[in-house]
Amino acid sequence: MYPALIEVDLVVVPAADRKYGRLEIEAVAGVPQRAQPADLLSPKLRKIWGNVIKSLSGRTPFLKPDDPRVQRRAILAEQEEEPDDVLHNTKALITLAEELGATETVFPALDDAFEDLGHDLGEAVAEGPVQWLCISMTLRDSWIFKDAACHVVGKWHNLEPEVKLSIPEAARRVCQSYSDKLVQRCKDVEDFFMTVEFEPLENPGSSDLLGLSPHMWVALTRFREWVYVNISLANGFHGEDGGYNFYRYMYNEDDEYDEDWVPYLMDDDCPQEDIDEIHGYLHRLREFCQEEVEPLLKSNVSHSTGRYLTCTKIKDEDIPWYDDDDDDDDDDV
Repeated sequence: MYPALIEVDLVVVPAADRKYGRLEIEAVAGVPQRAQPADLLSPKLRKIWGNVIKSLSGRTPFLKPDDPRVQRRAILAEQEEEPDDVLHNTKALITLAEELGATETVFPALDDAFEDLGHDLGEAVAEGPVQWLCISMTLRDSWIFKDAACHVVGKWHNLEPEVKLSIPEAARRVCQSYSDKLVQRCKDVEDFFMTVEFEPLENPGSSDLLGLSPHMWVALTRFREWVYVNISLANGFHGEDGGYNFYRYMYNEDDEYDEDWVPYLMDDDCPQEDIDEIHGYLHRLREFCQEEVEPLLKSNVSHSTGRYLTCTKIKDEDIPWYDDDDDDDDDDV
């Protein structure tokens, strides 16, 4: 007599202490005449558990959305389901790994998944840097920490207090410290804008004052007035964008900003010959400032489309677990 055929299903059942339920084995005699449990799971829940099983079996979890066209699709509240994107798929896998006590296997699999993502990981970090900063603290991922922290520092002045408090204390201290340094750098640059001067002429004429020609004085006055007005209107580091657009106007990285950087003289203000000379001096003043402001406009993130400064470079020794890694290396010797 042959043994009875038994089909084994893996079933996810609700559990009060588990966000994504509990995986159980269900044995069904013979060929089942009902819908399979896997068919009853939502695609999102099936993907979360599928990623855990992949990680535990030595394969790489899939973090990208199943359909890239719906990556940014809003999920309605009544659906009670998280978006299918890199951020939420990563968070779900971490949460489930912690609930299962499988972090030692799952976290290395996440490293492989991040490597497969390539540039897409930088885009994901740019879209949600605060959450990725928290993720980096859990995974102790230095690359994500530095990339996310750079974004967060650039946005620090606009973050709500509760958002800042959601960041683990060690990471929050790092961001606050670098934000203070960034503000000081911006202050120093804006001070330079307000005090920039021409070198006195070697052979001043009878109409020149303190070694500067009248055209120089007009250019210097209009330039400083423009700087003062922008700073008083909170277009500098106190502004919503942390001075980003103001500094871009000054630097003139592309033609988009070229028309707005200073209040040019109107055609009827004075003869065209004088206008041309004054504008020439205005451009010289701007050139003096470009060298000062350029470092603020450099980017140290892998991807950014935001209107905020991403010039901060997080040092390795400021990563919260940097000393712990050194201790681990010492233990291995």
